[in-house]
Amino acid sequence: MHSGRNSRQTSTRTVTRLGIRVEDWSVPGEGEARLMAHPWLEALTRTYPIAPLALFAPVVALILSREVARDVPFLQLVGLIATGVALWTLTEYAIHRFVLHLRPRRRTGIALAYLVHGVHHAYPSDRRRLVMSPMVTVPLAAAFYAVLVTAAGVRIGEGLYAGLLAGYVAYDSLHFAIHASSARIPGLATLRRNHMLHHFRVPDRRFGVSTTVWDHLFGTR
Repeated sequence: MHSGRNSRQTSTRTVTRLGIRVEDWSVPGEGEARLMAHPWLEALTRTYPIAPLALFAPVVALILSREVARDVPFLQLVGLIATGVALWTLTEYAIHRFVLHLRPRRRTGIALAYLVHGVHHAYPSDRRRLVMSPMVTVPLAAAFYAVLVTAAGVRIGEGLYAGLLAGYVAYDSLHFAIHASSARIPGLATLRRNHMLHHFRVPDRRFGVSTTVWDHLFGTR
C-alpha cells in the first residue's frame, strides 16, 4: 500500500511561487517535507501535535462554564454539544472533499493547494504536519464562532460551537494518531485503514477521517 521515496524522484516538479517548494503529491513518499525556501517561514509551517488541544480545550471549557452559568438545561446542553460534534464531522468532510482536494491549474493556485494540503499527501508520515497550523485554525475558529452565534444567538450558538470545536480537537488528535501510531485499538484500526486507502489508493474518495458516515451517505466510499 505504501509507495517508496525513490518512486517519487522521477515525478518531482518544483514550482517556485510565493517561496513554496511544490512537489508532485500524487506519489506519497517517506521523510519530512522542505516546504518553504526561507527557514523562518519553514518553521511556521510546522505544528506540534499538542497544539489543537492546548489552544482550543480551554476555549471549550470556558464556553461550557458560560452555558452552565446561563442555566442552560443539562439535556439541552448535551444535545447542543452532540449537534455541534455532528456538524463538525460534516464540515470536516466538506472541507476535505471540496476545498483541500481542489486541483487548480495556475501556478499560484497549485502552490497554495500544496501548502494547504498537498504537502500532507506528498509526505504523509511528516509528523510536524499532521495537525493544522494555528495560522489556519485560529482565524477559522473565530469565523465559525461568529457564524453560529449570529445565526442561532449566544445561548444556542455557543453550545453548538463548544461541540464543533471539541469535534475539531478530537479530529486533529485522531488524525495524528492514525498516521503516527500503529496501536491496534478497536475502531482506530478501521479508521486508519480507511484513511490510508485515501492516501495510497483512492485520493479522490474516502474523505472522512473521524467518521465514514458522510462518505457512505454521499457515495464517496
